[in-house]
Amino acid sequence: MLGKTLYTLAAQALGTLGALAIGIVLARVLGPSGRGAVSYAWLVLGMAALYADGPAAAIIAQYANDKFRRRDVYRGLLRALPILIVPAAIGFAVVAFTLPGQMPLLAVACALPFAVYAQCVKGFFLAETRIRTANGVDLIPLAGYAVLGSVVVLLGGGVVGALVTWVAAYAASALFGALAIRRAPALERATVSGEPAALARGQLVFGAKSGLMYAAGYVNLRMGAFVVAAMLGDAALGIYTVVVAVSELLWKISNALAWSAFGRIAGDDDVRELVGRIARSVVLVELVLGIVVFAGGPWLITHVYGAAFASAALPLRIMVFGVAAYAVEPILGYFILVRCKRPMLVLSIQVGAAALCGGIAFLAIPRYGIAGAAAATAATYVCVVIVKATIVARALRMPVAELIVPRSSDALAIAGALRRAVHRRLTPTAAAA
Repeated sequence: MLGKTLYTLAAQALGTLGALAIGIVLARVLGPSGRGAVSYAWLVLGMAALYADGPAAAIIAQYANDKFRRRDVYRGLLRALPILIVPAAIGFAVVAFTLPGQMPLLAVACALPFAVYAQCVKGFFLAETRIRTANGVDLIPLAGYAVLGSVVVLLGGGVVGALVTWVAAYAASALFGALAIRRAPALERATVSGEPAALARGQLVFGAKSGLMYAAGYVNLRMGAFVVAAMLGDAALGIYTVVVAVSELLWKISNALAWSAFGRIAGDDDVRELVGRIARSVVLVELVLGIVVFAGGPWLITHVYGAAFASAALPLRIMVFGVAAYAVEPILGYFILVRCKRPMLVLSIQVGAAALCGGIAFLAIPRYGIAGAAAATAATYVCVVIVKATIVARALRMPVAELIVPRSSDALAIAGALRRAVHRRLTPTAAAA
């Protein structure tokens, strides 16, 4: 599992570098307006495709948990996709042609089918623990667009060329997913026959509920920024978004570890030990990283972003441990969603958390500024983790402390796994020498 985690971490880092690279090219060649047009399309597509996480979760539940055959689940997906995609794509196209300044949404309408398909088919790869393939689906639109888009823009393609290559990158990701799902063998335990039409209905219903859950989770994550923007203006928002971006770097490692375990959490018969070990390991790693960011984050922000962002130091130190605690949420939320099959419970938690965060921030910002928003976000994160950990612990019939409080054995296990990984990498070199 460590190897898959490290591979995922490397792939995510490469994707982040690709996004930064194309962003710099767009800014320098096309200027603020050109970069803004592409960024607007990217933002809208990201929010629209976020809803596809719901059907992807439904696919994992049907395939890994309910043991339906991959062929039947995939055929169900192909039936469900037009219902998911066509109305939204038409809506974006209509807005693009009818409202001034909205032409980037035409690119969104073209990219949406590919992005949603790729996001859904990735559920099969996660269920089968084909982590490299799942990472490939995510990496192609970022790294591929960074290369192709940069070439086209530098050759004078302009905004139109940038958006066309952006759509092409998502098409390549969808093609990669379509080819990959046909190559590898399916899960041996997935032997239950299912009617594709019924499976499609299940994906749409479960996916709709889960999609609302993911959307509410996104709002919860960004509620502090919304309140800061409304109450303090653009300058404060610029500083606050830097705080969020730096602190959320902590999630790169925990997300990679969670991805490596999603298939087993959904499909294994007894996951008590697995979920506890992973959750405790995530908490331990994130606390250590949180201490590092607490100590060095303010220095990093000042030297990277400039002295104008020095006031981000206190909000960062307030937020970082809430972010570290929230790193375990994907595993807890995924368990409730796929194993307990209660997306509406997760939705209610996220909606309540967003309201709580907004309320605390509204009261704290007038007196404490963005530090108040950071405190509201951190407190809300901790509350969400406690609530979800309690639900998961009850489902697994184990104490909450056993689920999220690290042990010395967890530290030893992580150290041992790292030593073995390093040894495997060095042994071939030593043998060759």
